[in-house]
Amino acid sequence: MARPASWEARLARERAAIEKVAQRLLARYRTKFPENDRVPVPIDDIVQFVGLRVTFDDLVTMGFVEGVLAGTYAPDRDLFVDESLDPVSHPTQEGRYRFTLAHELGHWFLHRRGEQLNLFRVGRRVRIRDHYPRTARIEWHADYFAACLTMPRADVQLEWRNLMGHDSALLCDRTCSYLRSRVTFPPIRFTTRSDWHVATVMSRVFQVSVRAMKYRLDELDLLPDQDGVRAPSFLGY
Repeated sequence: MARPASWEARLARERAAIEKVAQRLLARYRTKFPENDRVPVPIDDIVQFVGLRVTFDDLVTMGFVEGVLAGTYAPDRDLFVDESLDPVSHPTQEGRYRFTLAHELGHWFLHRRGEQLNLFRVGRRVRIRDHYPRTARIEWHADYFAACLTMPRADVQLEWRNLMGHDSALLCDRTCSYLRSRVTFPPIRFTTRSDWHVATVMSRVFQVSVRAMKYRLDELDLLPDQDGVRAPSFLGY
């Protein structure tokens, strides 16, 4: 069933508002540290810039619900990350780790004075209450903020132009050979879909997962579907 136009308009307004918050944060950081005006966006440094302290631990033993990979204790400005995402011990998790930090920054800027405070208990010990309903809407807000921060619109468009040589959406039938002639990264494993090819290359530039990169490129109307038509924007990451 088709969604009403009012739903699409509301979604567009929410996206625009969230992206503006992420852009303001990045602009503040880059103004203070102009030498870091580059990609990949230095998420660790931005977390420190905001004044949060990252600690790796086994979150289940700390009282977090199983499956939760990060959480922030607002009063002490502590950002706890599950040790399974430590990029030093688990280098393959770096993209997910970076996106998770940005996701928590999304909660910090969008929710810490509202619903997200239900995640915290007063006192030194961090805990997510077992009866807390994990609201999909709040999590999508944080995910979209993370996408806008780790893959800024202007930076994605610039890197796209540098890689593809144009600003237009991807043309599937010419991508594979074009990428093979341009890419200087270590060899990548090409799949059957050229949109995944370019998402793989771009993900290495922005140090995010291939899936997150593909969603962002889709949303910015840079990827087509199998018939060569631009893919619709994705709701979540």
